[in-house]
Amino acid sequence: MDEVGIKNFEEVIDPEVYSFVIASGGDGTIGMVVNNLMKRKLKLPLGIIPGGTCNDTAKCLGIPLNLDKALDIVIRGKTKLVDTGCINDDLYFFNSCAGGSFASLSYNTKDDVKRSLGLFAYYLRGIADFPNMKPFNATITMDSETIEEEIMLFILLNGKQVAGFANFSSKAELSDGYMEVFIVKKCNPFEIPELVFNFLNDNLIHDSNVIVRTSKTCKVSSESQVYITVDGEKNGKLPISVAFEQESLNVFTLI
Repeated sequence: MDEVGIKNFEEVIDPEVYSFVIASGGDGTIGMVVNNLMKRKLKLPLGIIPGGTCNDTAKCLGIPLNLDKALDIVIRGKTKLVDTGCINDDLYFFNSCAGGSFASLSYNTKDDVKRSLGLFAYYLRGIADFPNMKPFNATITMDSETIEEEIMLFILLNGKQVAGFANFSSKAELSDGYMEVFIVKKCNPFEIPELVFNFLNDNLIHDSNVIVRTSKTCKVSSESQVYITVDGEKNGKLPISVAFEQESLNVFTLI
């Protein structure tokens, strides 16, 4: 959805006229719609028709990629209140906020490659880029802990999936008011192959170079210039302050 589409969306959605919203597209498009619903404090249920490369948002909600089956979920009318993250009191996200080397895959991978190879494009890019990834010093402050570490990547996660990696966080819950915080520490060159293997096999949580925490709030800062991705789209840079708003978004789902 482009800026014109978003503008029209803001103009036509009247909660007194419409009873729900349906968004069709990838995680970035869904994220833009979520932002408009949240910023306008609209409580209309959101139906999702997956149409992107990773479709992390849809998969976290148990929404199938098949068009007819996705529409059936909306028709059945079952909804669920889920959490959203808010960055710097301004930008909302449903599933993930990440920064660092591996987070750049979504905007470093060309669109034509994404279309032709799908998720495999991300995996190929990740394998190629890992040896050249540069760590950065970060200060990460959570509810009851501050970590100062030279890291390669951080991920703030709501659901179980990110960047196409299913069950990335088996403990993640969409409605508990908490985010899962993943911090990938600086690695020695000989440790990188194992880290790549764990990334590609959805086993990152068990890697010795990964710190995992649960928190309602998280602040991340760095002396380096570090860009972030929000639901898979490049959107701003550090520092950020993130807070989760529990059960703030109503979505059609089977789970």
